[in-house]
Amino acid sequence: MSDNVFGQRSFSLREIPWHRLGEVSEVEKTAVEAFEPMMYDVLIENLQTTMGIEIEDRVILRTPTADDPEYRNFGIVGKEYVLVDPSTACELWDRVVKRPVETLGVLGLGATLFITTKLPEIDIFGDPIENYLILENPLTSGTSVEAMTSPQRVVCANTLSVAKQIAVEHYSIRHDRQVLLHMEDWLSGIYERAVDKVKVLREVFEIFAKTEVKGDQFQFVMEQVYPIPHKPKWNAPAPVMEQRMLYWDENKAYIERARAGATSLFMGNATGFDLKGFEGTAWGAYNSIAEWEDYRPTNQNKLPSWAEARLFGDRAAVKEKAFSVLEDFSRN
Repeated sequence: MSDNVFGQRSFSLREIPWHRLGEVSEVEKTAVEAFEPMMYDVLIENLQTTMGIEIEDRVILRTPTADDPEYRNFGIVGKEYVLVDPSTACELWDRVVKRPVETLGVLGLGATLFITTKLPEIDIFGDPIENYLILENPLTSGTSVEAMTSPQRVVCANTLSVAKQIAVEHYSIRHDRQVLLHMEDWLSGIYERAVDKVKVLREVFEIFAKTEVKGDQFQFVMEQVYPIPHKPKWNAPAPVMEQRMLYWDENKAYIERARAGATSLFMGNATGFDLKGFEGTAWGAYNSIAEWEDYRPTNQNKLPSWAEARLFGDRAAVKEKAFSVLEDFSRN
């Protein structure tokens, strides 16, 4: 497993990350304080031809550091691009989020900075649900600032990738003139909103944990969360219909695997199956679907990526659908 951490530029509050790089502190720190030992600069320089003629495009450069004494080119950008350098991102975090960081790290050769803090935890009959606020600030061309909430604790490139796949909320912010304003708008009050959301979710999840879901009822939930599309009507030339039927058969098989996978988890193979309030309840059903979505194989039947996206949307959308279906079931 590759951590892709730049040197020792990693901070973790109390918990030792798997890669064992950087600082592990028992003392809470702000983003600026955590970033200070990692300090490096990224800037934008104008470009010109070999004849000295300036052109509109510019280049993102990381200046030399003690452990990497070379300039690093992070890509070419247009004149509208506004850089959010690492120090600015940390200062904005401290000013707007006003929470100590859980983890903070630098990936690649300084091309990405991530900052996280732990959001309020929900405990349902001894089953804790953790959640994190994550800011990803890429400093390369063709990328956006990413802000999200996710149950994955981020300490490296791999865990950041997982966090993005299973994010509950996800917001992309372009590097234009409004980038800092949009970052501030999204991050402002996020912790307070999370506290309010936790109160509501705790109430709903406790209802889930007290609502019995029997075998036939779970299958009904599966049909609502993973509906099989209607079989194509024969209204096109044979070669086109053969292709449509092929995709329908593949989609149907894909959905049936999803139903079978979530059902297997619900029947006893889910993480935390032995916890109070899980077995045979709406809470267990929701967790089984969520676990399947978080860890299901991707494109296991070689569906084109657009077909998988059309079939399921993203993983978060499926979990939202499951939540909605089970909330209706539990309250009626």
